[in-house]
Amino acid sequence: MYMFTALLLILPLFSRTLYSAPLLYRMKSDASIIHFEGDSTLHAFKGYSREVEGEAHFDPETGETFLPETVHFKVRSLTTGNSRRDEAMYAMFQEKKYSEIEWRASSILCAEPDSSGSTSCEAEGILRMTGVEKPVNFTLKLSRQPGGLAVTGETLVTTDMFGLRPPSFLGLVKVSKNIRIHFQTIWLSGPSSASGKL
Repeated sequence: MYMFTALLLILPLFSRTLYSAPLLYRMKSDASIIHFEGDSTLHAFKGYSREVEGEAHFDPETGETFLPETVHFKVRSLTTGNSRRDEAMYAMFQEKKYSEIEWRASSILCAEPDSSGSTSCEAEGILRMTGVEKPVNFTLKLSRQPGGLAVTGETLVTTDMFGLRPPSFLGLVKVSKNIRIHFQTIWLSGPSSASGKL
């Protein structure tokens, strides 16, 4: 996500012999998705964004990842499949003033990779919404893919953390303060001089 000091453990297993220059890892946006789930007094709901972007730099010679790195997406890219509910959600996020949501990594601690090359990690970082920044950590799992990494993760946040006011409808249907976030992302590597969205 940058979420990837975890690259310190995984990338040396397959990158050191291929590259001598720093690598730039970019999220493959069309193969990545962030989900969110919540509850209301009427029913549970969920939504997603398929327009997530992020990048991380890694130097296989020194084993160094350069932080902070970020993952970000437009508030308007979030959808629940219900246009009325979506508009209430955009208003809650003050989308016209704060158009993006961003997570920025600060550190990652990982277990040793298992026999398949996958590893579990705890990622610490800062989540920014509506101009408010709060520490938010993710539980991650990283696994090798051709030319890059598959990274999944999840966390739980509350609207209280960011001063958000969940929408209610006619004073009867109220949205829970708890929001579960989980994602599946693909990251592809190339020389640090690479440019363009993957």
